[in-house]
Amino acid sequence: MSTSMQRRLDVQENEIARYERMVEIREVEEQIFELFAAGEVRGTTHLCQGQEALAVGLASILRPTDTVLATYRGHGIALALGLTPEVVLGEVMGKAIGCCGGVGGSMHMCDMSLGLLPTSTIVGAGIPIAAGTALAFQTQGVDNVGVSVFGDGTT
Repeated sequence: MSTSMQRRLDVQENEIARYERMVEIREVEEQIFELFAAGEVRGTTHLCQGQEALAVGLASILRPTDTVLATYRGHGIALALGLTPEVVLGEVMGKAIGCCGGVGGSMHMCDMSLGLLPTSTIVGAGIPIAAGTALAFQTQGVDNVGVSVFGDGTT
């Protein structure tokens, strides 16, 4: 079992692991803010501070076969689903260790092995994509779930 998958299962199994993951998300967000303020992040970044519980709660109920489309504030969901802080920070800083080899950057996290589909910078864009993944699951006869986290400014 991969380290990422084990991290995901840890969140699903107990309250202490969920709380620790929320704290970890907040700490990583603070590191990202510091890196951005120091000019170490190419482009821009959108933090998810205050949304830690949403990310961890979602990760705690989804199965490894389910999919999630997050927004440009997707660091927390990526961490909650199982990416390590090193991988998320690597992606934010454009490093090869990142989940997309440093090419996606802060706003385009993706790890298909965890069900994290590519995040989008377009507000609301994940909604029809998640609906499409759900339709694909239904067509295939599987009971997987496709989730869109569409965030602020969508409604």
